[in-house]
Amino acid sequence: MNRKPMLLLKEVLRLMPSRLMAVSGVTSGKPFGKLCKSWSHDKLCTTKLQDLMDILGLPDALDGTVEMIQGAICKFFPDPESVEKRELKITPVQHLQVVRGFEDTVKAIYERLKSYFRGLVCSSRLQQLLDLLGLPDDLDGAVEMAQEMLCGGASLASSLMVKHYAALEGFIDTILKLLEQFYTIGQEYVCSAGIPELLESLGLPSTMVWAAEIAFDWYCN
Repeated sequence: MNRKPMLLLKEVLRLMPSRLMAVSGVTSGKPFGKLCKSWSHDKLCTTKLQDLMDILGLPDALDGTVEMIQGAICKFFPDPESVEKRELKITPVQHLQVVRGFEDTVKAIYERLKSYFRGLVCSSRLQQLLDLLGLPDDLDGAVEMAQEMLCGGASLASSLMVKHYAALEGFIDTILKLLEQFYTIGQEYVCSAGIPELLESLGLPSTMVWAAEIAFDWYCN
């Protein structure tokens, strides 16, 4: 029995804004928890939304909330078998570490963008912003989210949970590429250096500190 979705669901529910749960009427994750205890990741992620609503006994008014939670589990957290195919086993704890690091990265990029003229940021194309910030293309989703927060008034919670699943994948790709660089540099230097020193030696901006910290933790620990 695959219990990973259950662990991840609890964290997703914890991260959901309290006001969204209040508006939607969701006060407990018990219905979803029971489902995750008995269902595999694949079954949970391939079941149609309306079928989930019927199984959970929830009113149609909550379809958006159910869709959001299902999407968060299935798109943020890949099937463990697919992860193994990439020759990388990511534990539930590491999944949550990635999500938190991604959120912090988006916030940092947002604060950095605020230091520029708002008209420039809001009229610039995504690639121009990546070049301006000195960030790799894999973080285009994170930059796009930060731009939307600044220019469109979107909140990090709503953007993260509903709109930009692919952005998290880009953050994971960034971590994996940092890991490859760490393997090239060698454990003796990487694990004895501080994160600021590593960023400087690799020519990376401070907004990549959380990706570097995660890669450092996975490589050295």
